[in-house]
Amino acid sequence: MAQIMADDMGQWAAYKDQNPEIIHPTLDKLIAEGTSFENSMCNTPVCSASRASWLTSRFPSQHNVHDWIAKGNGCPPDAPGLNYTEGEVYTSDVLVKDGGYVAGFSGKIHLGNQVRPQHSFSPDHWYVHQSGGGDYNDAPLVVDGQCVNVPGYVTYVFANNTIDSLRSYSARQRADVAAGRAATPFVHHLHFTAPHAPVSRPPAPWPRDPGERASPPPSARRHDPPRPMAPRP
Repeated sequence: MAQIMADDMGQWAAYKDQNPEIIHPTLDKLIAEGTSFENSMCNTPVCSASRASWLTSRFPSQHNVHDWIAKGNGCPPDAPGLNYTEGEVYTSDVLVKDGGYVAGFSGKIHLGNQVRPQHSFSPDHWYVHQSGGGDYNDAPLVVDGQCVNVPGYVTYVFANNTIDSLRSYSARQRADVAAGRAATPFVHHLHFTAPHAPVSRPPAPWPRDPGERASPPPSARRHDPPRPMAPRP
C-alpha cells in the first residue's frame, strides 16, 4: 500500500472538473486508478499540524502540533532534534506491530528530528526532507542518517525513491513466497513538498498540452549519489 500526499494543496486544485486551468494528467490517472479520499477533511490549514493529524488520526488539540515547526528538525545548525509526536501512536505503528507490515517514508514529514527514523518507520526506507521547505532543486534531505543535498528536482527525487522502495518491498514479498512464507505487507508514505512555498518549476521545459508528457532532466530521472551539504553562512 502506497499513500501519496501533497503539501498545502487546496481541493480546488486537485480535480480537473473543478479547475480546468490546472493540468495534471498524472494526478488524474492516480485518482482514476487508485483510491481518492473524497470525504476526508483537513483538521487545520497548517502543514505540520495537518500531517500529524493524518498520521495519528487525532486532532491538533490532542497531539499538540498546532503550527509550522521551526526548531528541532535535527540537522545542523538546527540540532539537537526534537520529536514533536513522541508518545503518539501512528497508524503505521499499529500496522507494523499487529499486522507485520514494514513501513517507509519518502518526502516531507516535518514533525521534528527528521535525522532519525520516527516511530515504526524502517531505517531502510527513511528518505525525508531535513525541514519543512526550501529550494526544490538540490534539496536538503536526510539519506542513510546523513544530512545532505541531493541533486535534482525534489519532486522527482522523492518519486524515484518511492519507486525504488516499492521494488524493494516487491522483491521481499517474492522471496517470502519462494521460501513458503506469507508475503510481508507494506505501507509507504510519499509526501511531496509541492506546492508548499517556495514552489519552483523543474529545470526543463514544462508541457502546455494536456496530452504531452513531462520529461524530467536526466539528473532527476535517477538521481546521482548525494553530496555533503554545503556549509551555511
